[in-house]
Amino acid sequence: MKSVGLFTLSVCMLLSACATLSPEQCQQADWQHIGTVDGGNGYAATRLAQHQKSCQKAGIVPDVDAYQHGYQLGLEQYCQPQTIFSKAMQGLGSVSVCPNDLQAELRPFKQVPAAYLTAVDELERAEDRYDRLSSNLYFSNNISREQYLYYRQQLRFLRMDILDARTEVQMRANDVRRLKQQYQLD
Repeated sequence: MKSVGLFTLSVCMLLSACATLSPEQCQQADWQHIGTVDGGNGYAATRLAQHQKSCQKAGIVPDVDAYQHGYQLGLEQYCQPQTIFSKAMQGLGSVSVCPNDLQAELRPFKQVPAAYLTAVDELERAEDRYDRLSSNLYFSNNISREQYLYYRQQLRFLRMDILDARTEVQMRANDVRRLKQQYQLD
């Protein structure tokens, strides 16, 4: 039963990657609302072209003015420090969709969480490499003394990498905490 749900979800995700709206959604569309949602989610302005392509199959032409008005309203919501920060902590979002005059101001709210997530990924990769090498070493039956010593040395290097990565994660986490405190972010 679980695999059927996963299959259905996978198919839906694949289909949604191709079409932003179904023919039924195109026919019933409130273009200002769609624009507001797209802007509020930080989609690029090119999202309208994707909607146009999806709706072309249903013979529907989007109301560009209504969409653009909604999109600008959505961007006003999206281009806020809290929103940029929240999206960035999820590994999402971009400041490039925001007005040029706001991008420099908003950039730290993207960059600080992004640096933290990168550090976390690096730590996970180092720990995975250590686990794989350790497993290979201890579960291999036929390795020479030289190979054993080589693997032990590599494990020592990886432990140092892990310690460095943990330090980096802690520094980046401190940066996130400082940013949250300074700007009273959630």
